[in-house]
Amino acid sequence: MFEDSNHHQESLKPKNIGSVVMLLVGLMIHDVSEGISLGLCTTFDDTFQMFMAIFLHKWCEQVCQAICGIREGLSFKQNMAFLVPLCMATPIAQITAFFIIYFTTGSGELPLTALVVQDCFMSFAAGTFIGIMFEEVIAVEMTESNNKKSLIFKLLTFLLGFALISSVSIYEWASNK
Repeated sequence: MFEDSNHHQESLKPKNIGSVVMLLVGLMIHDVSEGISLGLCTTFDDTFQMFMAIFLHKWCEQVCQAICGIREGLSFKQNMAFLVPLCMATPIAQITAFFIIYFTTGSGELPLTALVVQDCFMSFAAGTFIGIMFEEVIAVEMTESNNKKSLIFKLLTFLLGFALISSVSIYEWASNK
């Protein structure tokens, strides 16, 4: 009976906390980058578009982090310890960038260097999210497929999503010309 109790306690310990931490670090870098980009927006249109982009994918990264924690055997409390900072990274970076610009320029108008910084952080945010999705999410999902039909379905769903987002971007670009 004592051995059974020890085995039960051992199964509750996280398997590989390193993968959970690495995913968190990658997502935090992404979130800080997008927060800085949002904080540097000065027009309503730019701010609204950036906010909607962040709003529409924020749930996805939270779910990815939570699922990674569950897969690695984290308790609810441990998982929340990873999710709360992830929720706060973008707003804190946004507010920080906003106040830096406001207090250094006095007007809220961005100098050319700040626009370059904004573009760099926006590109970095996009690149980190793409990297995280391929390394941590898609790779895990594709390797866990038990049968060929499941793998093909997942691959087709991924490609359909990519095609949908690409076509919306192309449509938006064409309609602005």
